[in-house]
Amino acid sequence: MTKGSGGSPSSGAGVTCTAMSVDVEGKQAVWIFTEFETDESLKNLRDWMIPENWPDWDGGMFKEMRPIGPVDVRPSKSNAQQTHSRYLEVVEIGGRRLETELRCEFKSTQAWAAVSFDMDRSIGDVLQVDRGYLMAAKVGGQRHVKALKVVGFTDTLLNTFATEVCPGWSDSVRSAAKTAAVRAAGGSVKPAPGS
Repeated sequence: MTKGSGGSPSSGAGVTCTAMSVDVEGKQAVWIFTEFETDESLKNLRDWMIPENWPDWDGGMFKEMRPIGPVDVRPSKSNAQQTHSRYLEVVEIGGRRLETELRCEFKSTQAWAAVSFDMDRSIGDVLQVDRGYLMAAKVGGQRHVKALKVVGFTDTLLNTFATEVCPGWSDSVRSAAKTAAVRAAGGSVKPAPGS
């Protein structure tokens, strides 16, 4: 993958977001990257990364993330949690429903957790590239989170929209991590009247 021109980094309050045009194996795509630090526990961030939990991020974009085949749990020598699976991802962007089959690899240790994803098939051929990762690691007293999304639409004019997602995309990722932590603690992300 080679980076192209476009997209300048934006940042604020310890958050970095970059979106730029790239070439992925001869296909036009957009590289969207964010990183930030959070006080959220690594356990809550692990739960946030598990693909089945993506629709719970509360951003409205993810409609469904369902396994299509077995979730292959693989033991490791270091007692790390490791799974390999395929999912049907259903999202809605700008009123348009996208369905994609993704391969997801998840691994978690005492010090870090990460999930990577790569498209097997775009139902309706809307996308030609969909890959990336989420990662969280203990760094000092904080957790450092990185998220990369590489997306390329078959109608490459739509890639222009993706280059304009910063800083909103960073805000969405941070909000999703926070929502997961609140839910993991048994709380509600929708405040009750009078609270």
